[in-house]
Amino acid sequence: MSIMESTETSTVVPTFTLKASVLRGALMVHVAAGRDDTLPTLTGVHVSWTDGEPIVFAATDRYRLAIATVGEAGTGDGVFLLPRRDAIELIKVLPKPKRGVPDPDVTVTVTREHVTVFMVHDLSTFSKEYRTLDGEYPKYQTLVPRDKPAVPTEATAWNPAFMADVAKLPITRNRPVKWTFYGENRPALATFDCDNDISWEYLLMPVRLH
Repeated sequence: MSIMESTETSTVVPTFTLKASVLRGALMVHVAAGRDDTLPTLTGVHVSWTDGEPIVFAATDRYRLAIATVGEAGTGDGVFLLPRRDAIELIKVLPKPKRGVPDPDVTVTVTREHVTVFMVHDLSTFSKEYRTLDGEYPKYQTLVPRDKPAVPTEATAWNPAFMADVAKLPITRNRPVKWTFYGENRPALATFDCDNDISWEYLLMPVRLH
């Protein structure tokens, strides 16, 4: 008689836990998300991380790109695309930081085509499952210029409304935003940090001159 040995394997469920104020701030990348329902993939907030690495939030409508990198690490390898409307709803649900009031933890868990958000705050529990968007998200990382900037020319133009949208992001009061211009036909890059350990990048494509 032989004894068959079985090996149990465990699957790590992709998840992360952030303070409500941090998640609330990072979800503001939705400012750069698309509004065109014929391109549904671009209407969401892309969230990704590898095990033990920072969590990256991104949104783009092809003309601008917002990236928020959170210092906290995620568990497992996770990625999901949250509809913009759900990101806005979550921002309204997550409490704003108040002096003397604890900033609650929010746990986000990915399960197939859904993501679950769980929070205990003010003696009540918030738990909701959101259906994620399908489709392959653009490889936006390659769009961010990493070389030395060129001297800007008078032939470069920018959409003023999109530049002003940077002010909608959670910028720490009295902290400047650094704009780097890479010359004609290349994007401009705005960068800034927040007190809540989020590093921001906002990429803006130039406007074609007629």
